[in-house]
Amino acid sequence: MCGLPDVVDDHAERLCDFGNGMLDQLATLNSRHTEWGNVQLRIGIHSGPLAGGILGTRQLSYEVFGETSHLA
Repeated sequence: MCGLPDVVDDHAERLCDFGNGMLDQLATLNSRHTEWGNVQLRIGIHSGPLAGGILGTRQLSYEVFGETSHLA
């Protein structure tokens, strides 16, 4: 997710850059650890509204949810 809690105009570009960086790191790890086999990664990006909130009573966590995150 990008652009939360502060809106940024280039959120889509930032997400794509992050995804490409993840794929680059995975390629490096795959070449270093051939015993893992060929680990692959699928990255989903979707743009739209999200809702967020704090969940839990003992161990609090901030969760983002909504149709946008499900589609991604």
